[in-house]
Amino acid sequence: MFINAHTHHCSNQANVLDLINYFPTDTIEPTAYFSVGLHPWSIDTVTLQTDLERLENLLQHPPCLALGEIGLDKVSKIDFSLQKEVFIQQLHLNKKYNKPVIIHCVRAFQEILSIRKSEQITQPFLFHGYSKNHQLLKQIHDAGCYVSFGKNLCDNQNIQAIFANLKNEVFFLENDNSTTSIKDIYQCASQLQEIPLEELKQQITQSFTTVFGPI
Repeated sequence: MFINAHTHHCSNQANVLDLINYFPTDTIEPTAYFSVGLHPWSIDTVTLQTDLERLENLLQHPPCLALGEIGLDKVSKIDFSLQKEVFIQQLHLNKKYNKPVIIHCVRAFQEILSIRKSEQITQPFLFHGYSKNHQLLKQIHDAGCYVSFGKNLCDNQNIQAIFANLKNEVFFLENDNSTTSIKDIYQCASQLQEIPLEELKQQITQSFTTVFGPI
């Protein structure tokens, strides 16, 4: 099985498990595995309380495997203090449900790791679409968190070099909102890791079960 750890569209393929990202206001297909969260781009103070209430309701659905994507984005037009407030609210809400958290992060890695520590969050964080350096990746792993790689594995030499040197770390693969097939991303990852595709699939399936629960 190919596991797509973060996507905005369903592949509708029998041998692909898509973890589909939704927002609290979306109409959700109740039989598909999904994550749900209030994205930092979508925070609206007028609807915030209603959005959080709907989020809590959706977190209770059995097919909901994760909170997210949520996080911080210094490029967003949304006030950064408000982003932090809503991010922390969602993290505390999730303490009841103990789900992994899929993280959207733009230029705010240190802030997110600091909040995780100060708020005593124990649920694992998955920083999706990782595209930074090896030093930051080590910080993320040392904090007990994970990353997911996307289509940049197929075309970004810097990320390819970082990924090729991951030998014992847990990682995930995704296609986010791109048109690149998750199967193509797996093929790139298999070549970079120099392991057979089937071995890679088994490795990620085991990691996914450990972090997200049985599937």
